[in-house]
Amino acid sequence: MDQWRSLVPEPAPFTVDPERADPLDFAPDDPEGIRIDALRWHAQAVAGWHRDRVFHPATSERLPWQRGDLVWALSRADRPWGPASFQVPAMIAEEVPAAWLTECEAALNAIVARLGDGPLADRYRSALARPGGDGPVADRRFSTVVYPVLAGFLGDPAILAALAHTRSLTRPAPSKAWLRQAEALLTVAPRVPAAMRDVLDTLLCTTGAVDDDHDSLLRGVSWLVAAEPGEEASELLAGVALTAGEPAGMGAQPRAARTAAAAVEILADRPGPAPIRALSQLARTARSKPLQARVHAALDRAHLARAS
Repeated sequence: MDQWRSLVPEPAPFTVDPERADPLDFAPDDPEGIRIDALRWHAQAVAGWHRDRVFHPATSERLPWQRGDLVWALSRADRPWGPASFQVPAMIAEEVPAAWLTECEAALNAIVARLGDGPLADRYRSALARPGGDGPVADRRFSTVVYPVLAGFLGDPAILAALAHTRSLTRPAPSKAWLRQAEALLTVAPRVPAAMRDVLDTLLCTTGAVDDDHDSLLRGVSWLVAAEPGEEASELLAGVALTAGEPAGMGAQPRAARTAAAAVEILADRPGPAPIRALSQLARTARSKPLQARVHAALDRAHLARAS
């Protein structure tokens, strides 16, 4: 028997048994019905029905996973038929709050060892590596891009230290002590600055809201990148401000409010044409009143600095 199976906790009973639930009880776009369908698909996969097929949920939004779903999915995988048996557990691990992974952490690490290298193993590595937080991801489009990037950093202690430092920032602008430590971390290893830019690039190539957990990460990473002089970093940070500050949907809430606020503060004090251009555009496109106020204050500060 594979070692990981003995590490899975005892599953709790379900309120609704996914293997007995009738799909007709749910509307096609009902998130709870899609969750049940995912668990049913997993039960079929471990029975050998799907073999090399890939599971595609009927929505790009996160699903309303219950706390016991991951334990149940892992406990059912007692007769794994190739990668199909591990797809739904990977999706659950990616989407539930990081704190929920604690009880399954040993089993998940053992599964990574069993799977070896490859995209599926990287999904488990990324789920285990993502920062802790209370909320699951808000949209799968950003997380599926950033997780492989984060997974590529697991073997570099300097990059992991830099990412950990980003999580210690709790406001739009850091203290001088925080900035000094950030500058020290950036000089430890040559890969750190490029890695931080890679993380920010993931925001620019996705759409939809960013969850609070990754928003906090991007906020700190933005300030790490801000330690780099030059137009290239300014252009990247300008793109981050515009992308993070654009509305996530029909409402006023920005895609990544914390990151947008940080990027605006950074651009206010940064020389060159890109910061003024981005702030002026964001002043026209932002719908959030707090963000608009911050942008106008940043523009005033930037113009004053250039006039002096």
